[in-house]
Amino acid sequence: MNALVTEIVLPLGLFLLMIGMGLSLKLSDFLRVFREKWPVTLGVLSMLIVLPGLGFLMASMFELPPEIAVGIVLVATCPGGMFSNLMTDYARGNLALSITLTAVISTIYVFTIPFWSDLAIARFLATEAEIGLPFIQTLAPLVLFVLLPIAIGVLINTRAPSWAQRWRGMVKNTAAIIVFAIMIFVATSQDSETVENLPAIFIAVIALNLASVAFAAVVGWLGRLSARDMVALVTEHAVRQEGTGIYIAVTLLGSTTMALPLLLNSMVGLLLSLIIILLSRLHQARKGEAQPSESAR
Repeated sequence: MNALVTEIVLPLGLFLLMIGMGLSLKLSDFLRVFREKWPVTLGVLSMLIVLPGLGFLMASMFELPPEIAVGIVLVATCPGGMFSNLMTDYARGNLALSITLTAVISTIYVFTIPFWSDLAIARFLATEAEIGLPFIQTLAPLVLFVLLPIAIGVLINTRAPSWAQRWRGMVKNTAAIIVFAIMIFVATSQDSETVENLPAIFIAVIALNLASVAFAAVVGWLGRLSARDMVALVTEHAVRQEGTGIYIAVTLLGSTTMALPLLLNSMVGLLLSLIIILLSRLHQARKGEAQPSESAR
């Protein structure tokens, strides 16, 4: 039953989810993002260089057990994923920018994660390990479950815009419900591992997320990004693609304890993204109410 859910139903739900988001995009949205390279540059530099540094800082500040400390660093190195794209869409941010950041950072991540992982292991475990991610196997899910379905949705929106506008909400929301239901099912069906200092780990994960979001907001403000670009950048910093980090912790390093911060981060990131969605929509609603009064003057 678990194999049916995780290996068939979940991938189909993710594929459908990304098609639903693609139905609201056009090729011109991506061309606009690449013409305005500044938001992409800020996001890439922040997530690949600054955030790992924040991870090391948090892991050191909270004096966590060595394996947990490495897990915190893995959280900080994880790129955004399809759920950051979904939350950006719900927050009415720049979805094209969010997807571009996910694609670019996920590709570069394959080359940077061995460096950060080895550095964290040497720093906190005082041992040496060489982490290697198979490039094709790491990149394939990005192409199959992000780029391909997005391209299908964009193509449909280009060829049949009225159909896309009519059905995109239902497709996206139905797929999101399926995916979240499966995640809850999988989470509740797993054996839980108790760690003595679980509260400290939670606090460290929350602190890392808050610091990441605050840094993204400051960078976006200093970079004079638009409100929609700011939402995409902040959400990309809040919602991570923990799957690769868990793969490194459990499969390559053989430590389920190291994966605990990544699992906790999924919950914290989801809660934080819901707050971002609420604040973004409230801001847009106020802005929409203010525009008629300004034009009436």
